[in-house]
Amino acid sequence: VTYTGKSKEGINIYFHIDYLIKNEDGTFNKEFTLSPRVQLNKTMGNVAEPDTRHFFHKDIYTHITYADLSMLSPFSKEEKGPYSAPKEHTVSMKDSVFTSNSIVIVEGINTAIEKDSIDLDSSDIAVGLNLRVIDRTNKTHSAQPIYAIKSNYAFGISDSIPDLGLKFQFAKIDPHTGKVNLLVSEKKTNKKEFVIMKAIVFPLINVLWIGAILLIIGNLIAIRERLTKKSA
Repeated sequence: VTYTGKSKEGINIYFHIDYLIKNEDGTFNKEFTLSPRVQLNKTMGNVAEPDTRHFFHKDIYTHITYADLSMLSPFSKEEKGPYSAPKEHTVSMKDSVFTSNSIVIVEGINTAIEKDSIDLDSSDIAVGLNLRVIDRTNKTHSAQPIYAIKSNYAFGISDSIPDLGLKFQFAKIDPHTGKVNLLVSEKKTNKKEFVIMKAIVFPLINVLWIGAILLIIGNLIAIRERLTKKSA
């Protein structure tokens, strides 16, 4: 299954789920789409309504158990630019920070910064924060944001990993505890909307319906027979 998006009609928010079938060559074709909904009700609480696909030998039932009910796109945030607002982390050496697509490990402090490359004089202070970033495929990346002091003015020089949509800034260092403040920003395109759903297959459900119909027909015949005998 693939979640493809949502739409709103009145008080109902529909979540569109594509059901796919795998071909022999490994590709997928869409078989059908189900759109379970959540009915918005401020008074009684929101109500989830399932959607069902009927087959001769089974029914497939889809029910939403969690979803973001906001209709705002993840790209319509107040922050300007491609990155979301940074998250601040106070970390020690060898600590780890988790992002949406990787693990960031704080390796250590680098004091051997080439100051000429960042327009600093020899009397200025600059330290780098060595970061090792491991993505979902276990590939390792590196980044080194810099914390600098020039003419008694402290500022940070960010570093980024474009392939992962991550940007890092070395904001502050505490000389007493050795802890540093690391700011991590992610590209807004890193954020993907998701739903939690249940998909249940009811096999031979038509047998139940046929049985129910036969039961109703049998009852109607019995009632007719009794009424016929009573009137005779």
